[in-house]
Amino acid sequence: MESACQEIIRLAERVMDGGQITPEEAGRLIRTKDEDTMLLLAMADKIRQKFGGSSVDFCAIINARSGHCQEDCKFCAQSGWYRTGAKVYRLLPEEQIIEAAKKAKAAGAVRFSIVTSGRNQDNPNEFEEIIAIVKRIRKEVGIEVCCSLGLISSAQALRLKEAGITRIHCNIETSPSYFP
Repeated sequence: MESACQEIIRLAERVMDGGQITPEEAGRLIRTKDEDTMLLLAMADKIRQKFGGSSVDFCAIINARSGHCQEDCKFCAQSGWYRTGAKVYRLLPEEQIIEAAKKAKAAGAVRFSIVTSGRNQDNPNEFEEIIAIVKRIRKEVGIEVCCSLGLISSAQALRLKEAGITRIHCNIETSPSYFP
């Protein structure tokens, strides 16, 4: 019978040879025991080196809307539930965001992320401003644009993609104990 370490090495070698792993094998890797984690990480790094090389790319972000989030995420300085000293402001002016994207590109960033505090994008006027800003950045600055806008609808995700967004992240606490 194959040990966990042998399986990790065998699966990594398969991937490096151009193969894939099955969902069942991925499930076993996710449940790797603590004592085998370093081997798993080492093999993952070998795969990264083979397919991605040693280069990295940089992403710059702008906190485009800050503070007064209605969520109670205890780790977040922008939660309206706590007095953290974080600045509070509505969506920054379009020109300020465009200038930040230009500075990011000039500094070597390959991606620029628009980040807003808050649970979602429920202000349609502000969402339209974000769409317009993304289009301008793509056209005038020529840098990839991603965003972290809280929870968004499928329609909003499609609009963002059409505007030129290449990645979307969400920093909302998603623990099952918090959102059953």
